Amino acid sequence: MRRRLILILVAVASVLLGTVGFAGPAVADAGNVVAIHEVEWSHGSDILNARIGIERTSDSTQGRYRLHLRCFWINQDTGKRTAQLCDFDMGFADACWYDVTVGSTSTNPVCRYPLTDVYSDADVTWVGTTYRTLVRGHTYRVFSRSFRVLFHNSGYQSQYHSIASYDYTH
Repeated sequence: MRRRLILILVAVASVLLGTVGFAGPAVADAGNVVAIHEVEWSHGSDILNARIGIERTSDSTQGRYRLHLRCFWINQDTGKRTAQLCDFDMGFADACWYDVTVGSTSTNPVCRYPLTDVYSDADVTWVGTTYRTLVRGHTYRVFSRSFRVLFHNSGYQSQYHSIASYDYTH
């Protein structure tokens, strides 16, 4: 009887938590992110990992940029790689959508999208605020410029970095 009551309480709690909205962070379907380019920069034990790509809709008719930044540190005694807290400084950063086929950015010639000025975490993802229509036969690239991080473990402020996706032809 006691076991049955516990199972019922767990089931009710699961339903209530799901209803309130305690779901985990949204993660794109890996099959829908294309032209992914990943780069790492290191300074001593600190590592900044950046990955950028084009996230497509499930029917592949539209896409948006997706920038994923992660901070790590290497324990010099064990060699173990561990996530570390960083301040992601995006105050001067921009994220751009580029149609290589026509040689210009789509509707926004300055190609700036709002990115959080400073955000503290070990793992942060920015996605475009709007989807762009993917024209058959066109080649696209996304890129971000002028982002940096402050590593909490060492206090080291990185230089500004940039990253671009590989070209994607729709």
